[in-house]
This record gives sequence, C-alpha cells and structure tokens, in this order.
Amino acid sequence: MTVSPNRSIAIIGVGSTMSRSLALWLASVGWNIALVSRSENSLSKIADEVKAAQTNADAKVIYRTADAGNPDSLTSTLDWCAQQLGGKLDVLNYNAARVAPSHITKLTPEELNLDLQVSAVGTLVAGQWFTRNANTDNISKGEWPLFLVTGGTLDREPQIACSSLCAAKAASQSLSRLFAQALPQEAQIVVGMPLIRASIVDPETGGYTEGYHPDTIIHTVFKPFFEDREKLQGGVDNWTVEQLEDYALSQTPPVSIHDAARTISRLCLSANLSVLSLSPFKNFEGHNSPLEERLDRARNWLEIAACLKAKDLQVPSQFFTGNSSGDWTQMVGDLQALSDLAASYSVGIAYEAVAWGTYIDTWEESLRVVQDVNRGNFGLCLDSFHVAARVWGDNTVESGIREDADLDLRKSLDRFVETCPLDKIFYVQLSDGEKFVPLLRPGHRF
Repeated sequence: MTVSPNRSIAIIGVGSTMSRSLALWLASVGWNIALVSRSENSLSKIADEVKAAQTNADAKVIYRTADAGNPDSLTSTLDWCAQQLGGKLDVLNYNAARVAPSHITKLTPEELNLDLQVSAVGTLVAGQWFTRNANTDNISKGEWPLFLVTGGTLDREPQIACSSLCAAKAASQSLSRLFAQALPQEAQIVVGMPLIRASIVDPETGGYTEGYHPDTIIHTVFKPFFEDREKLQGGVDNWTVEQLEDYALSQTPPVSIHDAARTISRLCLSANLSVLSLSPFKNFEGHNSPLEERLDRARNWLEIAACLKAKDLQVPSQFFTGNSSGDWTQMVGDLQALSDLAASYSVGIAYEAVAWGTYIDTWEESLRVVQDVNRGNFGLCLDSFHVAARVWGDNTVESGIREDADLDLRKSLDRFVETCPLDKIFYVQLSDGEKFVPLLRPGHRF
C-alpha cells in the first residue's frame, strides 16, 4: 500500500539517523514536514536535504529550534508548527532524548532529572498537545491521526552504561502505552511505538550496525504505521501499538516477516519442535466493517501461519462492542468464510470463548458456534482461564471465587466431556489469573 501525499507531520528531536531518514522518506511521498531540534546548525543542514528530496512542489519543509524538555518551549514550538502547516497535524513523531553515558553508581539526580524532562515530560506534553491539534477530518474514510513515539527495549533490557537514558525511556514508553489506552476513545488518535533493539551506530566502527541502516528501519518498522493508520475503516480494535521486528531487521540483507517465519519454522524443526498455533487474530466475526476487508487482513495472518507451519490460527470471540453486531447468522457466516479461506492455506481455526466476549463468553456458546460453522478445520481452543473466569472466579468479592465455585466448575467440565466431540477440541490452553487488587468496581481500569 502507498501512503497518501499532502499530509502533515512534526518530528520532535531530529537527528542524523532515524528522524532524518523518516523525513527524507516522507518528503519523497509529498508530505508537509516540520523539523524540531535543539541544534540550529545540524537542523538547517537536515532541512536542506529534506527540501531537496521533496517531490511535491506545494509541500512545506520548515524547521525551528526548541528545548523538548521545557514544556513552554515545546508547546509554543508545536503551536508554531501547526500554524505553519495549516492548523492541524496528521502525525506527531516524538523522538527527543538525551543520549550520554551514565553509569548507575555515578549517575547524579540532576542528570536523571534532565533526561526525564526530555524523554518523559516531553512525551507527556507532546501527547496532550496532540489531543487538541490532531487532524480528525478523515476518520470517516478510515484515516486516523497518529502519535508516533520512537523507542527501543531499554525499558526491558536496561544497560548499566546508559542508566539515566534507560530510566527516562522506561518512563516515556509507559506514558506512551497509557496514551495508547486513552487516546483512541478520548481523542480519536492512534498511538504507535516503533521499537528498535540494537544500537543504530556501531560504537567500534562508527558506521551503522549491520542490518540496522536507518533507511531499512524506516521502511520495515515505521512505514507500516503510516500505511495502517489509513486502513481503519472498521475501527481501531486491530491496531498494533508496538512494532518490534528484531529478527527480520538483524538479517543481512533484511528479510520480510514471512521469510523470518520460514526461518523460525526451520529452527523449530531442527530442535524437534512444532508450532501449534499463531495467536491471536481478534475481533473478526460480527464486525461491521466489510467482510472482504477483514478477510484481506486474515490472509496476511494465514500466510505467516503457513510459513511457520503452524497447525492453527487462534481466534478469540468478538469483544469489541463499538462497531460489531451479535447477529448469529452474520457471525457464523463470517467464521465460515474465514474457515474456507484458512483451508486454502491448510490451516485450522481454533475458536476461543474469552470471558469478556461481547456475545460469546462460555464454552457452551463457543461449541454451538463450532457446530453451526460446521467446517472440518474449525474447532475449539479451550482456555482454562476463561472457563474458570465464568463459573469459578469472581473479582468483585474479597475471596476471589463464587459461591459453590468448585461444584459449579466440576459440573461444567462434566458437561463439556459429555457434549463436546473429541475431534472438535483442537487444543487446551492452560492459563492462570490473579485476584484484582483493588476489587473490580465501577471505575476500575478493567
């Protein structure tokens, strides 16, 4: 898919690697681009490069210096960017960070505070500003504004030598994930987090780390966010917030996710392992978006499953209430179409009743779905958590369990053994859970 031209983006924290490559690519497709950084000298040079790459004679490339760690400076600069580019932005990319050595035993509070101001406070200010200045005019056409926060895996894999940056990035990414929960509903904005594991620059050679050239990363990890934000006619329930394609990117030359899946399959085979299931392909049946669009999305999942030589594609029951229907005939028809498509890839569909399903939330109802779909490659994924959550657990009471919980669960499992054909149990998934603290009440985050 191509990315629509004549859109607007502000990139905060422009440097010589990732953000430069992003700006050059967007100039090549005719975007209006605002570049923001602390350094006037390097910023003007990058702006000249971006202007030279611009393919749209009417598009603007502007730049301005600002301190991303200063809320007033950042806000006034973003206001200027929006004004210069027509009033609203389609994408806001926050890429600002202070990169400097900082050993945990020598890190000072002042250094940590400085990094938190740039990475964390800057992310907060930018995200809140975007809620008031995002272009939502094209949502009816399936195109959503995007808050794109560049990151890595330092929050999960901290490194002693850059302790301050690790802490600051962890805070920034936590804020980004919170924005990802809130902004789609409250501001009609999707959040994207391209995560790169390796260092872009090889510290020994000074060149780019093998397989991690910025242009490659932009097209492999960043570009899908720009494409996918224009394909949300059916809503945002299948939007992917985080993209980490570490294996595919680390190969030289870089490989596609399909080739990566084939390699993983070969590795599994060499270890005498098989891939049982690819999961989860969610919120499919009963959705109000055109069936053909949902099947197009399914094809990509099924292709990957086939490359992995996975036996099944796991499909949880519909749990998106905003743009779906509980019409039984439609749900069964949708799943029949999915099963028929999956059969062409020699893949099964393992249907799972999730406890928070909008229309199907018990094994009894999911078995009825399996019976009505009536396809040889369509069966059950029986998840111990979801079964127990409906008849045994209760997160609204102090004990965490229902009255007569053990007896009711035993009766439910006995009925399952008696009524479910063995060949329709594709696999059993053993999952656990925990008591809610605080208890589930109105206003609880779940």
